Amino acid sequence: MFGKKQREPFEEGNFEEMRDDLLEIGAGKVAPRKIHELERSEAPVCDVCNKKMNWEDGYVLSTNQVVTTEAYWEFAFTHQWAYYHDLDPDGVSLALIVQNQANQSTGWLVCEKCSKLFDFDRELAKKHAKMHSTAPPGSGPANSQLVASVAAKVWKKLYGEYPKW
Repeated sequence: MFGKKQREPFEEGNFEEMRDDLLEIGAGKVAPRKIHELERSEAPVCDVCNKKMNWEDGYVLSTNQVVTTEAYWEFAFTHQWAYYHDLDPDGVSLALIVQNQANQSTGWLVCEKCSKLFDFDRELAKKHAKMHSTAPPGSGPANSQLVASVAAKVWKKLYGEYPKW
């Protein structure tokens, strides 16, 4: 999802490099890989779990539908960002990640499995996926304060205290 070469989270000696990557992502220097950035020859991937998929098998959701959902942040913190807490246990740089995620202006292509994390009009979202649309209703950035409060709530649930941002 990040547009950089993926690597194993706990590969020997990668902690400093991964922390730098997280800070670059949060600062907007490296944006998450989104469906509108795919090369024509590349297969689309789920913007939540990064699984390769076909457009017709997915749903296109707005940024607001995804990043204001506790289930999204819980999934992210326990899957693709599972190492994040080890690198930044106080969550100091979490605000940068939250801001970057909230500022996504295009739709999110979501696979069937990840779609269960969200409450949305399945018929409409499927229609946009079949059209290869990156602009579902409500497209555009989400309210970053709302996104921050949702992410902080999940951080506290998982790690016992709110991030120190």
